[in-house]
Amino acid sequence: KLRIKATDDFEVTSVEVTILNSSGKRLEKGKAEKYRRKPSTWVYTTVATNPQLPGTRIQVTAKDRPENMTWSEVVIGE
Repeated sequence: KLRIKATDDFEVTSVEVTILNSSGKRLEKGKAEKYRRKPSTWVYTTVATNPQLPGTRIQVTAKDRPENMTWSEVVIGE
């Protein structure tokens, strides 16, 4: 499970996660779910297996109520 903290003045309405392997091939993509106990936390449960974690890129895109979008990427250490 991936926990994502996403906040905004106009309420975050969706969070989408894309996971790419070290070669840039998309392993999976899906929507995170809002964690009910903490309104700024979203949870994404991975489903694909990834035998080689180093170099894996996790991309997160968040949208707010007026449909503004921002994104962030984390690369797992090599």
